[in-house]
Amino acid sequence: MGPLNDNSEQKVTLDRLLLDHPEVSAGVVFGLPCYKVNGVVFATLYGEGVGIKLPEARVRELLEKPGFVPFRPFGRNRGKEFVQINHENPQDYQQNKALFEEAMRYVFWMGTRKNNAFDPSLHCSLARTVPSQWAK
Repeated sequence: MGPLNDNSEQKVTLDRLLLDHPEVSAGVVFGLPCYKVNGVVFATLYGEGVGIKLPEARVRELLEKPGFVPFRPFGRNRGKEFVQINHENPQDYQQNKALFEEAMRYVFWMGTRKNNAFDPSLHCSLARTVPSQWAK
């Protein structure tokens, strides 16, 4: 596989897993396939894995576990809020469904917080599942 991400089986698997959520759309960022919530990227395919955006503390926790590495597309660190999940078998990303959903909720929360418009009563399913520690 090339450095960008030409693993169509991986993309097909993630499309099935992530586009099932009505808030999620597929897109492209810096030439890489990605997934967004309200226009904000929460997952990006690159190389042998998928980078996801999560709170910095959660990223540090995941980096201690096997299968997780810093997300460095094009050799550049994407920051403290990104971690890359690597699986040889694209079907194994289904095991990370809860983690992808956590990333969806995080970018949803970040977007609403920036706009001072966070309202858990919104009819978006992501709004009802934001962890309380993020509201601090």
